Amino acid sequence: AGAETARPRVFNIKDYGAIGDGVALETEAIQKTIDACHAAGGGMVLVPAGDFVSGTIQLKSNVTLSFDYGASLLGSQDQKDYPTEQLRPAREGNSECFLYAEDANNIRLEGLGVIDGRGSREAFPKRSGPGGRDNRPRLLRFENCENLTFSGMTYKNPAFWGIHLVDCKDVHITAVTLQMRDNNSNNDGFDLDGCENVLLENSEIHSHDDAICLKSSKNPCRNIVVRNCNVSSITAALKFGTSSSGGFIDVDVSNCHFFDCPMGAIKLQIVDGGHMENVNISRIVMDNVGSPIFIRLANRGRIYTKNTYTGTKLLNAKESEGAGVGSIKGIRISDVVAQ
Repeated sequence: AGAETARPRVFNIKDYGAIGDGVALETEAIQKTIDACHAAGGGMVLVPAGDFVSGTIQLKSNVTLSFDYGASLLGSQDQKDYPTEQLRPAREGNSECFLYAEDANNIRLEGLGVIDGRGSREAFPKRSGPGGRDNRPRLLRFENCENLTFSGMTYKNPAFWGIHLVDCKDVHITAVTLQMRDNNSNNDGFDLDGCENVLLENSEIHSHDDAICLKSSKNPCRNIVVRNCNVSSITAALKFGTSSSGGFIDVDVSNCHFFDCPMGAIKLQIVDGGHMENVNISRIVMDNVGSPIFIRLANRGRIYTKNTYTGTKLLNAKESEGAGVGSIKGIRISDVVAQ
């Protein structure tokens, strides 16, 4: 007989004070469990069946967040439960988020549970923050992390973007379900900004805004594979950009179904001076889509009264951002049927 696989240490959030009644705020208990697991060198943080309400939670290295069937992690509907003091400022948009990690390795989210941001328009109106700031929390934001696994699970109802990964490497996303079609606005599915070595497969993604969105506000997206996904979006099923300073290199998208995309299905854009190269898109079936394929090489030429970062430093507030026109080459699209 082979050696028995060492079982991970298990840290049950109920042992750290979580209740799961859908009323009590469990942020402190859940964070305590994650911190204990991380301090012990890693293991599994178990979320048993129940409804656990929480504000911002920070995940840490070597932690697996594992959900039993019937387990729901519910976002608090009180804005004050999403503080930003301990978080790195977001490179794009505001910093508030539900699940957060930075500079961490070996994080896994798995199981048969639900992560529900409960981000309704009533609870999180647009631009209702101080001075008209838009402070709606993302569902998840991980920055500069490596070895990430998203396996199973349903992610739903973010107040703002869904799953936002910035400068992350070695990411495997499989068999997830994203339900973000019409709960608020700007509800992107996956935003992958400057990420490398990503495999996204076997998933259901239904978003209001862009469903699978590659961004490069600074670094390029490189070595990205998307396959066997069923995707719908009001805006775009597959989008490169619009943030495109770093560009998109070595991307392969195959055997996907894109449907109910009134504003278009596949949009490949370079508008911030980046480079798009070696992109393969094949075996795609599209039903009920606006413009099936849209490719744009341009220079935004936007003029701001203050700088907003798209990878180029603003030298004169009255001039455009100064990004030149980048390049697009080596785009291969084959075996596509669209209605």
